[in-house]
Formats: sequence, C-alpha cells, structure tokens
Amino acid sequence: MRKTVKPSLGYSIMLVLLAVLMISVGMIAFKASIQIMMFITMLSIIPFVMRLGYNYKQVEEFMFSMMGKVMNPILIIMAVGALIGAWILAGTVPTMIFYGLKLVSPEFFLLTSLLFCSIVSLGTGTSFGTMGTAGLALIGMGHVLGVPRE
Repeated sequence: MRKTVKPSLGYSIMLVLLAVLMISVGMIAFKASIQIMMFITMLSIIPFVMRLGYNYKQVEEFMFSMMGKVMNPILIIMAVGALIGAWILAGTVPTMIFYGLKLVSPEFFLLTSLLFCSIVSLGTGTSFGTMGTAGLALIGMGHVLGVPRE
C-alpha cells in the first residue's frame, strides 16, 4: 500500500476550480443536468485523489461518509418543502392573506408581521418554512396594503 499524502492548498484549489469549471461548462455549453455533470465531475476527480496515494476503496469510503453527513440537511429541506407545498395546496396561504387583510391595519403591518412570523417559526421549528408560508402570505398582504418595499 502506498503512503498517502495530504494535498497542498494549491492542489485542493485546482481541484475545486476544475470541478466548478466542468459543471459550469457542461450545464451551459451542453445543456446537461446538474446531476449528470456532478457525476461526471466526481469520476474525473477520482484519479487526482488516487494520485495522492489513496486506493479506490478509501475514496469510496470518503464519498459514502460525506453523503451520510449531508443527509440530515437534505431531509430537513425536503420536509420544509413538503410543509410549504401542503400549506399552499390546502389553501392556508390564501386564507392567511384574506383574513390578514381584514384584521391588520397598514400602520401596524410590520409589527404584526414580526410577531406572526415569530410565532409560526416557533410552531413549525423552521425559519425557512416560515418564509415560504407565512412570509409568502405577508408579501401578498404588504403589496395589497401598499407597504413600501425599500
């Protein structure tokens, strides 16, 4: 078994730039999907990593360990997307706009928005879900009430 070498900063930067370039060119010039370009880029980077002394089995283990680390954020993003979709399909967002226009006066709109978003965020446990649901409704309300955007 060969001795493994830690990559230099220049080598690491070169690999990141190569990956970004390959994905960008593939998506722009060839209209390829990002998934295909990431797969091709991964296959292209493997020889550079093996040049540092790692065998394919070690590279494969690195990839699987990294995939395991990103699964929790991916699942959170999927759950938030499902929450946003469910609220929109169920009519919750239009209902919030309808009743919000009846209950909130323009002079207290920003304060009410702050309090409402805080409560929704605490209830759902996600600030992204709040932006996609209550925030969407409040943007519609603000537009109708004439609240300036700047």
